[in-house]
Amino acid sequence: MPKSIGIPAFFPRHQQSGGVFSVFENLMLGIAELLAAPGTQDVEVTVYHGSSIRPQPDAKLRWQEVSQRFGRFAAEARVALREGSRNDALLFLNYHTPLVVRANRAVTVIHDLQYRHMPEFYSPAKRLRMRCCHAITLRKCHRVVAISQAVKNDLLRVYGPQWHDRIEVIWNPVSLRRFDGSAEHDVTGGRPYILCVAVDRPQKNLFRLVQAFAQVNARHPDYCLVMAGQLRSLRSNPRELSARVSRTMPATVDLVEDLGLSDHVRVTGFVSDEVLGALYRGATMCVLPSLFEGFGMPAVESLAMGKPTLTSDLPVLREVTLGLAQYLEDPTNVAAMSDVICTMLDHPGHYRPAVDRVEQVRHAFAPLTIARRYVDVLTS
Repeated sequence: MPKSIGIPAFFPRHQQSGGVFSVFENLMLGIAELLAAPGTQDVEVTVYHGSSIRPQPDAKLRWQEVSQRFGRFAAEARVALREGSRNDALLFLNYHTPLVVRANRAVTVIHDLQYRHMPEFYSPAKRLRMRCCHAITLRKCHRVVAISQAVKNDLLRVYGPQWHDRIEVIWNPVSLRRFDGSAEHDVTGGRPYILCVAVDRPQKNLFRLVQAFAQVNARHPDYCLVMAGQLRSLRSNPRELSARVSRTMPATVDLVEDLGLSDHVRVTGFVSDEVLGALYRGATMCVLPSLFEGFGMPAVESLAMGKPTLTSDLPVLREVTLGLAQYLEDPTNVAAMSDVICTMLDHPGHYRPAVDRVEQVRHAFAPLTIARRYVDVLTS
């Protein structure tokens, strides 16, 4: 009998421009590729999804629409209860495990513990919910997937070392196929540019990058800064839009205007994968100055595209960049950030990862590589 895996995939439309949704898309590409390979015909995968998701055109995956009328948690609970018995294993993609799971095996992914590191951006009710969901997941699941060793370390620190053997570290898949295409996207009028790919959340520290670029611009006036990612004004978290945050950690659009940088900074908002691929290909270097990350996919994408990459010196970013990036010891130091960017612009070839290291990154995070790990955990 083939082993059957079910994957509930319920995302509100506003979440379909974020990192977790990209992980889902990349993982489905990897699983489809794996199912087409010799030796895996004994595995069947069904993706249970809401009406807002278009099934990927691949005959190896089964797609079944399930009502998401009462929200994501209710839809996941319905799949766990009604469809669980038809599957040997269920994979829950984002920290929540329903109380009743009728499949033989439950595996849930925990992406980060940001609610512990930056509680000011979470309401008391949401912090309590996150803690309860994590605790239930650790107790109930056969395996819990942490997307980095840093996240696993966090889970053990907060919830206790007794969960060490239950938590499996599996990195996020990074698909370069998403960036294929002949698209050209000239947002700078032919000028060279620095690229930052990130949702404009306060935790991403983009306002300090804009402040640092104001200093870079004085030394490299020919360069632009291109910022691609969902705008803060489109996010629904009122704590990210509060007067205090707007004053101390302003949105990029507002800061660019206030600093008179409109001729040198392009804020694109969310862009398609094809356009993002074009932006990566055209960039001189990429920067990710985050204050917190559970993974840091843009830094991995940048290295996989062979670009000089500057990130914050967070343990997780050193981990997933395989030590191949340049690191900001203090991402809150605007002057230091500016100096490092200028140094990298002066000698970009010196900071470009070698061809063999680019291949190492591509293989380590390839959707097929990561899909094998997931299927092993789900079927072993």
